[in-house]
Amino acid sequence: MPYQLIHNLNAAVPIPTFYNFKTRKYSLFQQSNQLPKLSWYADQIDLKTDNIRTIDIGYDIKYLHKFIDSQHQIEAYVNNNFIKQAVKLLPDLNYIYTGKAGFYAGHCIVLPIKEETYKKLKNKEISSKDLRESDLVDFKTEDFPIFYRYDITGDCNETIFCVMGKFFRFFRDLKKPYLMCGYTERDDNYKLNKEIGLEVVWEDKELQEALDLEYPPRFFEGNFKKFLENA
Repeated sequence: MPYQLIHNLNAAVPIPTFYNFKTRKYSLFQQSNQLPKLSWYADQIDLKTDNIRTIDIGYDIKYLHKFIDSQHQIEAYVNNNFIKQAVKLLPDLNYIYTGKAGFYAGHCIVLPIKEETYKKLKNKEISSKDLRESDLVDFKTEDFPIFYRYDITGDCNETIFCVMGKFFRFFRDLKKPYLMCGYTERDDNYKLNKEIGLEVVWEDKELQEALDLEYPPRFFEGNFKKFLENA
């Protein structure tokens, strides 16, 4: 659970706080826990903060393990050397967000992957937990780089704005065509991803039922060109 949630509930005078166990986000009001409209992200794209820094494997990996391993209910889901190489190749899209109190509050992990790896992921031959250093490539040497959204999260919408602002600025400033793809089990961004221009390639209806999700886990792909035209 987020540090701020624990802090609120254990204050001398407890602060009523809403928490969504599926998305792991907190808010002071249930209504404000939903993801904001797409236009809000464009409006906030230049929102910058000193609370974001590149992932430090030696220090941050324990937090990434704790969050991602528990999210997927698989121990050692995160491969340390793999993440370390991703940070080295793409530091601008592999970062940690810390809250005002200095505690971990969110992260962004995006991978520059080989075309061969992309095809395997798309065809369900492998999944995120199977990715290794050999699947990564230096996107700067690619005419048509492919990025894989491994995991992006935040403990509240304020964090999400900061994390996603830096994410979208990278693609706004990228001066070459690209493909963004990924797999997610999150319910809250299903409609938002479609609005932003990402297409669902396949859905896992069986896993949706097993996890009691509103929308099915899915593999998606596309780019943010249209969304970022006026951002």
